[in-house]
Amino acid sequence: NHESASQFSANLAAVLARSGAWCSKYHHENLNPALVGTKEPKGYMVPNQTGNACQNCLDNLRECDRLQRDVDDPLDPCSECRHFGGTRCLCTLVMDNSYNDVVFDKMLASGLENAYVLPPPEDRIHAPMPPHRVKKGWVGQSREQLLAKPDFLPHGVRDCPRAFIVSPYRSCQRTGLRTSSSSPSDVDSSSLPKANSAKM
Repeated sequence: NHESASQFSANLAAVLARSGAWCSKYHHENLNPALVGTKEPKGYMVPNQTGNACQNCLDNLRECDRLQRDVDDPLDPCSECRHFGGTRCLCTLVMDNSYNDVVFDKMLASGLENAYVLPPPEDRIHAPMPPHRVKKGWVGQSREQLLAKPDFLPHGVRDCPRAFIVSPYRSCQRTGLRTSSSSPSDVDSSSLPKANSAKM
């Protein structure tokens, strides 16, 4: 099937280009790095700091409040994990990944057939963490507050994610931030792509 082969080739090129190992010179228009700064909401970039969120919040693209807690206490999980982490959840900050990198991977996984558009947020389906894995007197956002929150990504970002991210390999030397003043909305301007970049 010619169409399937074409889709496979394009997806393979995107995956290999992510590692910086090889580039086919063909990129779907929605993978063009020149899109950065051209779409609404202009000026927004997906957070690219490491150490700002737990794995659960990264994977599901949810706002994580783990930094507002005792980051060394495994019994003080973020609100998302507390209410929806499930029985095996271990809420710790991830020091080698960022929201930017997760969005990049999800964009590629979406594939050519979906024009690299991100799917809508998934429903929260897991149960709360068991009581013995949460410290007594835990304080955080309620289940109802979390369910009432809008999408972590602003409107428009899922339609063209490449306009709001940088390639993960461009910022592989990032230093993780673990200070309470760090905000998931901060942007590492040093990792923004140059205007003449030929990379994804």
